[in-house]
Parts: sequence; structure tokens; C-alpha cells
Amino acid sequence: MSQRSTESLIKCPRGYDPAKAHKPSDMKRGFETAIYAQDEDYVRSCVLRRVARELPKGGERSAMERLAADLDGNTVPATLASSRYMRERRKAVIGHLWRVMDAVPTMPRGTVTVMVRGWEIPPDDLHLIDPRRLLEPYRADLNRCGLARADGFAFFGLHGEFNSSTKMFDLHLHGVHVGGVEDVLRALRKRPKYQPAIIECQGARKTVNRVKVSTRPMKDMPHPITYTLQSWWPRRDTFVAGGKVKRSKGRKRIPDFPHAMWLLWMDRWTVSDLTLLVRMRVTKRGLVHVERRTRTLRRTAGI
Repeated sequence: MSQRSTESLIKCPRGYDPAKAHKPSDMKRGFETAIYAQDEDYVRSCVLRRVARELPKGGERSAMERLAADLDGNTVPATLASSRYMRERRKAVIGHLWRVMDAVPTMPRGTVTVMVRGWEIPPDDLHLIDPRRLLEPYRADLNRCGLARADGFAFFGLHGEFNSSTKMFDLHLHGVHVGGVEDVLRALRKRPKYQPAIIECQGARKTVNRVKVSTRPMKDMPHPITYTLQSWWPRRDTFVAGGKVKRSKGRKRIPDFPHAMWLLWMDRWTVSDLTLLVRMRVTKRGLVHVERRTRTLRRTAGI
């Protein structure tokens, strides 16, 4: 029997549907609606067809035309390139994560964004990237930073943004940490791949932390943890304003060609390929927290 993974999480636990949760008052959007996802699939199919028309017949053009037809169909296609399909996958996975965190309400918790040196990818090379080969070395780095001695657990999802200024996809991780994993994440900063980055633009320079750990109270659950698994990669540009390097903050759509290349890439993978469970596993009862192994005890929580 094959080992269960996040791919096995099909439905939300009862009472933990993020699509039905209250939208935070300071947010323009809550969890994406089914209508939004349907409209988004149509936009994506149009992007794929526009780009395909500019390509010679064969490989990528045929793949884009096939994916565009899938996104146009009335049946939800089983591909992460589909906003409709990804919405269902996000509902299930985030619902289970929410439930596990609810089971340990007194443990300290927070969110984290991790940017790893070398994870800047041109659109033409995105097809060469295997997300599993990014996540496993990251797990190894957590182990080197003392994960075995820490209590708690963590969940990470791979995300990306397209920077039109550099013409690159900036891949990174969004995660949620519970318990002593926070100290492990802070220890990552001492390792070369996670030391601050220097961003240069038009003669200006800015230092950016690659590991951004937050311990602010996680209000309006499950909204803070929906960032760990996102179905939309935005465009964010680097620019200079007032002599300082800044990044745009709005949700801008990726230009057509890199957008189409991203959709082809997403079509190749599953949710389990894009997520990393740290001291968590999927059982027949859903996602559970596996407590730190000791000499005498190994238990599970969140069941």
C-alpha cells in the first residue's frame, strides 16, 4: 500500500472549511469563490492560446493548446494549473492544517517566509525545476539546525513571484511554525544559503532577510495559514523610489509568456510535490502532528 501524502487529503474536516470561514474585516478578499476560480480558468485558457499562436507547431504549442482546452471544459480538470481544481485542493489541505493547529491551542505559533539563495529561475528554465529537489535539501538544512531537538511542527508550501525587472521567477516558501520549530528557523540564518541578500536596482542597494519569522498573534483563522498553499503567482517588480529599493505590493498578473510557462509547470506536479510536512503526516483519519521522538514515547496529536 502506497504511503499517504497531502494528495490523500480530499475533503475538509467537518467545521474546518476555509471557504466558509469569516473574511477578515481588513481584507479585500477572503478565500476564493467558485465563480472566481471559474473565471480565472477562462483567463488562463486565453493566455495559453495567445502564447501558443506565437510558437512554432510542436511540443510547447501543443501542450499549451491541450491545457487551454482542459481549462475551458465544464468538468474541473485534475491539474494544479486549474484555479477550480487548486481551490478544492487548498480547501482540503488548509482545512486539515487548521484542525491540527486547533488541537494544540497553547503552543506558540507564527508564520515564516523563506527565500533560498539560487531559487531565482528564468521562465525558459522553469521546466527544469523539480520542486521535490528543492524541498528535500531544505528539510536537510532544518535537520542540521537542530530540528531533532525541537518540539512542535511546521508546514511549508512552495510559492513564486515573477519580477518583471529581472525577468525571473523568485521561488520561496511560505510556512507556519508551531512550538520549538521557530528556533530552528532562526538558526537557518547562520547558514550560507539563508544569509541576507543584497538587492541592487538603478544604483541603489537594499539588504533583505531571507528568513522572515513572524510570531504575531494569528487572528482571524484560518486566513493567516492560507498563504502556505496559494493558487496564484503574482507579478512583483523591483524599483527605486526616494532613493530606496522597493518591491511592488499589488496583485498584478504575470505577463503572458512567463504566465503560460508557469501554467505548463504547474500542470506537471501535485500538491504533495509542492508542500513539505515537518513532524506531520497523513493518516486515514487525516493530517496529524507527530510528536518529537523520545526514548520512551512517540505519540500523535490532532486526531
